[in-house]
Amino acid sequence: NSGTKFASEVPIALHYDHTLYRVDTSLFVVPLLLPGVPYAYTVDVESVASAADSIYIFVCGKDSCVPLVSAVVNMPLSELLASALS
Repeated sequence: NSGTKFASEVPIALHYDHTLYRVDTSLFVVPLLLPGVPYAYTVDVESVASAADSIYIFVCGKDSCVPLVSAVVNMPLSELLASALS
């Protein structure tokens, strides 16, 4: 949160190809974001196919359908799958 006010009940959504990845929780709510405090969250992603793709992360607002912040994570090819293909 880079603003001057706190944000509460902030939804975070992940968008990804379900044929390539398995994610336990693709939507979760952060109870409170304080200004100037860095936050880190972990999401376990399991590769289920021998391909690499992107996962999109959206930090949503309560009053708008436009994301407040978005990010693209380019996933590498899984080392286990890559070694199996060799």
